[in-house]
Amino acid sequence: MSGGYDCVRIHPEDKEALTLSIRQAIDSPEEEQWKAVYRFLKADDTYATVLGRGFIIRNQEGSPIRMIGAMQDITLQKPREEESEQLISELTKTNHDLRQFSYITTHNFRAPLSNLIGLLNMMNGYTFNDPILIEIIEGFRTSTLALNDTINDLINILIIKGNPSITRENVKLRDVFNKVYNQIRIPIEEADARTHFNDQEAPLVLLDRTYIVSIFMNLLTNSLKFRSASRKLQITIISQRQEDKVWLHFQDKNRVGPEALLQSSLWP
Repeated sequence: MSGGYDCVRIHPEDKEALTLSIRQAIDSPEEEQWKAVYRFLKADDTYATVLGRGFIIRNQEGSPIRMIGAMQDITLQKPREEESEQLISELTKTNHDLRQFSYITTHNFRAPLSNLIGLLNMMNGYTFNDPILIEIIEGFRTSTLALNDTINDLINILIIKGNPSITRENVKLRDVFNKVYNQIRIPIEEADARTHFNDQEAPLVLLDRTYIVSIFMNLLTNSLKFRSASRKLQITIISQRQEDKVWLHFQDKNRVGPEALLQSSLWP
């Protein structure tokens, strides 16, 4: 097969890779096209970055006979592509940092919000005669609950949007449970709720810590929110290992309506 490029003018650092690229193309019986990016010496003794393209002509047996090619100067295009790649990388990092900041901010709001809701619930047992004070308390209650719903919605959105870039780590389920329980301790005690947590079979999971915190927070706060007034709230959380997965069993025996049972599979 006759050649199609001047190897003398190829940049010394690109010759070996370029030759190998062409050889692999012509040695593949089904390959009809070839392309590669390399540096080529111009008439003014400077190198241009070029995109080489070739069409391989073969005989009936599939053996290469000739390759007809051309090259395109992409010297100016190459830096723009590199700048675009750099910009995409920086934007990706910025997006990740903003997501992490949002996670931290929203979860830090949960503890004081839960305590405020608990204090507001404690006021239900008191009678106030001052109409202005009653109006202030009710306005404070409405605003606090609205903010709590907003934080919950934001956390759910962050979890959904953040799934592709979840960072996994070994997380102790008991540490997560204790953290969430302490954040909502006041409303749990106010509801006289009983909680049972058992992680003996599967104490660790390999997942994003914020994701697991959100799971515990949502399950526990929903149990408090939808509990029945006719009987005490009893919550049981058990982690169980099945083959290569960890299952989180959450049982709530006080919901309004049928007993709620959730089984979530947490991949290790």
